[in-house]
Formats: sequence, structure tokens, C-alpha cells
Amino acid sequence: MSSNRFAKLNRNRFLFLILLMLALFLPSTILSSFDGIPLDQRAESIFLGITLFILLWANPNFLIQKLTKSLIVALFLLKVLSICFFTQQGLWGDIHSHPSNKIERSWDVRIGWPLYTSKHSRVVDRSYNRAEEFPFWFFNSPYTSEFTEAKTLRPPNAKISYTMQGYVTIQDRGIFRIEKNENITVAGKVGDRPFSLENNQHALELQIPAGTHEIALNLLITGGSEWKFLTLWNGKDLYKNTLVTTERPKSYEKYSYNLMNITIILLLVSLLGLWIYSTIKTLQLTLFQLFWISSSSSLLFFLGQHNFLDRICVTLLVLGLLIPIQEHHKNSKVAYLLIGLPWVSYFVGLNFNSLGLFNLYTPGDDFTSYQGLAYTIFFEGEWFRGGSNFFDLQPLYRWIVGLLHCLFGDTSTGEKFLDTLSVSIMGMFVLHVVHECTKNFKYALASMVIFLMVFTIGVNYYHIGKGLQEIVGSTFAYSMGFFILKYYRYNSKRYLIFGGLFAMLSFFTRMDYLPFVLVLTFALSIPLSTPTRDWFSVLLDFKKIRYQAILFNVSACIVGFLILSLHGKIYGGMFRPHPFHFLTDSQDYSFLVVLDSILRIATVHEPYILNPVKNIRAMLVTVGCASALLSLMKMPLFGRLPMTLSFACLGGFVFTIIVPYWNAYCGRFSIHIIPLAVSLSLCLFFLIFERFKSHRLLSSKI
Repeated sequence: MSSNRFAKLNRNRFLFLILLMLALFLPSTILSSFDGIPLDQRAESIFLGITLFILLWANPNFLIQKLTKSLIVALFLLKVLSICFFTQQGLWGDIHSHPSNKIERSWDVRIGWPLYTSKHSRVVDRSYNRAEEFPFWFFNSPYTSEFTEAKTLRPPNAKISYTMQGYVTIQDRGIFRIEKNENITVAGKVGDRPFSLENNQHALELQIPAGTHEIALNLLITGGSEWKFLTLWNGKDLYKNTLVTTERPKSYEKYSYNLMNITIILLLVSLLGLWIYSTIKTLQLTLFQLFWISSSSSLLFFLGQHNFLDRICVTLLVLGLLIPIQEHHKNSKVAYLLIGLPWVSYFVGLNFNSLGLFNLYTPGDDFTSYQGLAYTIFFEGEWFRGGSNFFDLQPLYRWIVGLLHCLFGDTSTGEKFLDTLSVSIMGMFVLHVVHECTKNFKYALASMVIFLMVFTIGVNYYHIGKGLQEIVGSTFAYSMGFFILKYYRYNSKRYLIFGGLFAMLSFFTRMDYLPFVLVLTFALSIPLSTPTRDWFSVLLDFKKIRYQAILFNVSACIVGFLILSLHGKIYGGMFRPHPFHFLTDSQDYSFLVVLDSILRIATVHEPYILNPVKNIRAMLVTVGCASALLSLMKMPLFGRLPMTLSFACLGGFVFTIIVPYWNAYCGRFSIHIIPLAVSLSLCLFFLIFERFKSHRLLSSKI
């Protein structure tokens, strides 16, 4: 294919990717299962939050097929029509907390971009069966950062006013019903019918004639934590069985909402079905492989949803190693569908029942701080300051949290999905490097399975979706590694640019990852097949080191460092990214403290455990870290391990020597080490296995 034709295909693919994203993510005025952001319904959360990105990676050329282009354009035009000519479905919702009595903001972008002042809190598009379904994310906003203050402002002591207003259009006469529990007082009207319910009243019914009626509901929540508020029409959900709008609807809207909704869903289902079929055909998946992918994904989703067998059920992924793989299937896309997709399905099932719910974060914790900082950036407009004069080791993640909230609404769904996809990406890195080092695809596939099992069964499982930045920062670093390897294979400058971008993103996400990013860049400049026993001769012979990515990534990190320094100069008066006070304030800094910190990371435990029986879940990580050290010492057998993995693994400890880690969430500071350490352990095992197999073969011949 000529370069001009290839560039044209890329431009077309990029154009229709943008159109597809706009068609799917732009908030629609029509309430449906796929009405765009906020992605607060289960079907659209899973499809747009996970499935779409897997399909984009597995089969991006589907976007340039003629039928696909037609479907994307049709979806985009329908979304534009809905925004321009249809009234917003739902009710305007105004939330006031006491005693401040100020209007509380939500992450609902349908009321206007959160930066701008709005007279409403959100669009009300559902009834509430339990407390977590109420849109009360504001409990996590900055003024609740102190625990003593939070106790008086949060459930069960919270006092909240929640007002809903709009119009309801009814085709036939019927019964309007409200159901609630104690601690909620309701007053309002439907048309010309006023009503009220006190605390001890749990239900109310009104006969409402056909037509368009103004509706107003005023809720006062006076404590407790078991809340419920349902609005029903003839015993069914009001929002799904009538036309509820924020303004009086136009005449044509009464009959065309359902038609638009059905058309959009049919187009989406057609697009998804064709995309899956095209992916199967493109990757040439066999019936046996398709059976495994569908059955294992469904089973793990079910086990996760019902929390059956707990995390041990991910060991079922080992069965995926029995699937026959032809030569043309030995690639990362097929491997991800065979192993990564079922693993992701488990976590989707695990979080399925919490989709669309808001999460109440613990006051004073790190993840609560990110919520407050995201609020400051997106609602108070501190786009560059970021909520603080100096960044305390985690600049970027506060912006990521705000973006995820805008995408998914008042929920923590986005963080769960992002962490799940991030860990699966690190699993792909393990697959790639083990395949390059061993030249055996089955070994590589087994390595990916074992890495995902280590991460799931080990203590790091609790960090997935917790709202901390280590998983994302590590994934940025390993994504940088992917692009560096692609650059050295295809010699395309765009991979070099993407690698530098992800290096900067990893540094921005967690600043103490900077040494790790630089060491990983240097390590990947050495061919993966180079054994560690040759490390000294390689360092002396500069011709063996591919320096292009090193220069580019170092330059990118210098630019990032200058940006953060400029931020410190503007807001803190000092031209540096962080006032490195922790070096002088650490009274207990000593060799033993540094050693203690290193052991905590190597054993993935807080405090460290050297007994392998008591810490068997982290054994592969500990063995991998020890193997990296022994390999650089050129010990017998260990010297044959890949030089790249050994250098990169030990590079993850560099900052620990400068700034020791003390008490933290168990396994938190080991996350960036785990893929490399597990890869080293498995390379050592495969090396021993191959030697044993060769010895047996030789003995049988004798």
C-alpha cells in the first residue's frame, strides 16, 4: 500500500472515529438506554465505557467500511436532531444542603458545562430505590474534608432539600403514585392537584386526566441513611412510561420521542453486531476460540456479579491455555480476547450492581482529596492551578477524576473501569516482553494469565477502582514502553512522539515515577533478547544502545518538569515542581529505613513479610525482584535473564532510595514493579524448564 493511500485511510478512520464519539457520547435530550453522557445506566456504561474501546483496538479498520460510515453518520445526525429540536426529557432538579442552603452541583453535563453557574443541580431522569441512587455526590466536595465536620454534614445527620419541576404528558387517564420511606417529607402538585406526605406516610395516589400537566415535587430529607423515593404511573416507572420534560413539549414531540429512541437503539445494535462479526472475520477466530471467549466471559461475569468463589474464580483463565492457536493467531489481539476479555468481564460483573450509584468516600483519605481537587478544577475553574500551589506527587490524576465524573455522572464507575482496563494493558505488556524474550507464544500467554492472577488474588486487587493514581500512572509508563518497542520495530516517528507523550503523562500522574520512566526508557533501548550477563559490555559499546527514544523521552520529561516548575513559580513563588521538604524533614532517614522501604515494595506488603509461606500471593513478585539483582551480579543461570527486564525492575526502586516509603495502603507502591517482576520470575521458570527438558531429551538419547 502506498504511503499516500495509507495516510488517506488514517485520515478517514480518524474522521469517522470523531463522528462516532460525538454520536455516542454527546448528551441527548431523549432519555434512553444509550443517551450519551452521563453514562449512568448499566448498558451504556459497559458498552461505551469498556466494549467500545476493546473493539476500537481489536478492529479499528471497521470504521472505514462503507456500511459503517453510513451507520455512524445516521447516528450523528439523529443525535444532532435530538439536541436541536427536542425538549430535554426529565425534570429539573435543585439540591440544597443545610445549614448552608446553597445549591449543590452535580457532574451532570446536561445542565451546562460544570464550570458555568447553573440555576439547577441536574436533570432528574429516574426514581430512587435506595440511598446510593440519589445524586448526592456533593457529600465528597471540599468542605467535608475534615472528619468532625463531615459527620454533621453526611448521612445519617444530613439534611437536604431536593426540588424537582417540569411537565408530564399523559395519553390516557391514570394513577400517579409516590412511594417513599421515613425521614422524607414530600409536598407538591401535579397539574392543579396539590398534595403532601409527612414522615410517617409512605405512599400517595392521585387520579390524573390525560394531557400535559405541570409537576412540582419538593423533598425534605431530615436524616437517616435508608432513603427511597419512587414516582410511578399506573404502577410502572413514571420516566419510562410517560413523557416527562423539563419544559412544555411541542406538539410533534409527543409522538416522535419513542420513534427516535427505537431508531437510535436499532442503529446502535446493528453497529455493535456488525463490528463484532467483522472482528471475528478479521482475526479469523475459530469456533472453538469463539466458544471459549463467549462462555468464559459470561461465566466470569456471572461469578463476579454474584461474588461466587470470590477472586479464586479467575484461576479459570488457565483453561484458556488449552485453546488451540494457529500461527496467524499468535498476536496480542487474539491473546487479549482469549485471556484479557474474560478477566475484564469478571470485574464488570463484580461492579455491575454498583453501576449508576454514587460513592461516599472516607473523609481525610487520598482518594477523597482527589474528589475535592477535581471539584475545585471543574467547578471553580482552577484549570492550571489545580487546587494547590504545589503539586504533592500526583498532579494529573485530579484532572482524570474530574473527566471520569463528567463521563459517568455522580458515580465512581469510571475509576473502576479505567483501572480494570489499565491492569489488562499491563498484562499485555507482560505478554509482549515474555514473547520477545522466549520466542514462545504459549509461554507468553501463560505469563499474561499468571500476571492477572497475581494482581487479582494478591493485595493489589483492592486498589482496582479505589480512586488512587498508581495503576493509571504505571499504565502510562508501560504504554510508553509499547510505543518505544513499536518505534524500534517500524521506525515511525509517530510512535516516538506517542512514547514521549506517555512518558510525560506517567510523570505527571505520579512525580516519583520519573526515575522509573527514564530507566524503563533506557532498558527498552537494549534488545529484549540481550542477556544480563552481557550488561557491562553493552554499556561500554554505545553502538548496541538505541538512543533515539532515550533522547526524546528525556526531552519530554524535561519539558514536563519545566511546566510543573512554572506552575510552582506562578502560584507558590518557587521555580520547582515541589518544595522537596521531605528530604530534610525525615528524621528517621537511614540505611535501615531505606532497606525497610525496599522490602515493603519487593514483598508487596505493609509491613514487609519475608516468609514465603505467609506471603505466597506475592512470591512471584519477590522472586522477580531478587532475580533482577542476582542477574546483574552475573550469578549462574540468572545471568541469562533479559537485561531489559532486570534493569527496568530495579529502576522501580530508585526513588525509594531517595525518599523511603512508610505507612501506606498495602501493596500500593509495588504496582509499577509487578509486571516486570512477574515477567522476570516466569522467564526464570521457563529457562529452568527448558534446561530440564533438554537434559531429559539428552538423557533419553544416551
